[in-house]
Amino acid sequence: MFAYRFVMALALLNSPPERLETLDLEARHAELAPAVRLVAIHLEILDRKEAKYILADARHFAADLRLLGGRCHDLADAPRLAECQRLPALQMAQDFLAVNRSFQQSLESRLPLDPLHADDVRTVLQENEKLYQVWEAVRVAQNEIYYITVRRSALKELRDLIGAHDYYSGLLPPNVPMWWID
Repeated sequence: MFAYRFVMALALLNSPPERLETLDLEARHAELAPAVRLVAIHLEILDRKEAKYILADARHFAADLRLLGGRCHDLADAPRLAECQRLPALQMAQDFLAVNRSFQQSLESRLPLDPLHADDVRTVLQENEKLYQVWEAVRVAQNEIYYITVRRSALKELRDLIGAHDYYSGLLPPNVPMWWID
């Protein structure tokens, strides 16, 4: 009976939303919600901090399953949270972002003063903004204040921004366009 609940939990989390509508889930809440909660936490689609109110009420069981099913789908190819261990610490990411924003401001203030190099400055501004997005993803992934799903989404975004090869090799770009500074 024990394994049955976990199999059912996996099936419910991977069911299309329209299929969930045909089931009498409210009546099965007490039996299935604990298993769904454990599976969802293990799959990193439910944060332990959320577990107090998601899957807690039988009346919202179907809606909670739709929410978790959507997360299961959205995060199916997202890196696991343990990947954060390979990234720079939160404080470093925050410091890098502060330098990036300072550099951005200096470029923006230079733009009206240097019309001859305006196109180059705009190019550097665009590249600097892309680097900001990379380090912002690192910051969010490393910040434990966010739910696990937000942090995993940030890891997925980081991987997409820098490419799978660089991500899995641990090759992060600098926080500002270094070629411009030289």
